[in-house]
Amino acid sequence: MHRSVLIIFFAAGFLACGPASSVSTQLQEVVDQASTPEVVRIADLTGFPWESLVIFGPYTTQGTAEAVLGFPWPEFERFGLASADGFSVLVFVQGDSVVAAEKHARCKPDFAHEALAKPFRLEEAVFTIDSSVSCPIASPAAGATAAG
Repeated sequence: MHRSVLIIFFAAGFLACGPASSVSTQLQEVVDQASTPEVVRIADLTGFPWESLVIFGPYTTQGTAEAVLGFPWPEFERFGLASADGFSVLVFVQGDSVVAAEKHARCKPDFAHEALAKPFRLEEAVFTIDSSVSCPIASPAAGATAAG
């Protein structure tokens, strides 16, 4: 009897400490819950170290991505972004390497043109999400400027 209770307790604790939701999932939750423009600090949505964020929009090529990043990124091809228009890719950089990258569906929110293919330093990766339009859009917040 005691053994069963310990196993359940351990399992519940393990699940509570499980991996956090992806950044994309958390952004979608903001869109689903917000009724007015919402300001989101991307650093608040991550649980790993990074220095800059680059958002690559649909049809970005590997050459463009590597030029913006400033270093080779052989894993780019696994996303299929160069021939797709249904998602963007959020790329988190530390030094000269990609530490995390994930697909992000369009309109969950979509990212404004001025937010694409530009590195945002951790402290400047702040976006205003307008959920009042049919395709919610995230724009760099006032004072959030791309690095470089």
